[in-house]
Amino acid sequence: MKTNRPIMVGLPHGSTKVVICIGNMKLTNDIVPRDVLYVPDFKRSLLSISKVLSDTKPVAYFPTNAFLLQDSISKGNVAEGY
Repeated sequence: MKTNRPIMVGLPHGSTKVVICIGNMKLTNDIVPRDVLYVPDFKRSLLSISKVLSDTKPVAYFPTNAFLLQDSISKGNVAEGY
């Protein structure tokens, strides 16, 4: 959904970027973070781990150069990447 007015996000080095859309993003059937911000100037997608964890309640593990999300009850893997 398009934003009614521009939303600015600040970056660590001091510059800002414009958010043009806010919506849900389906990562898996069970993991769908809500109110995700879309910044078209970013060449890569950034994922807020705290947002994913608060919206969907999986458990996150970060072995070297990878990530793993597990269902907190079944302990089954729901997402992983490198």
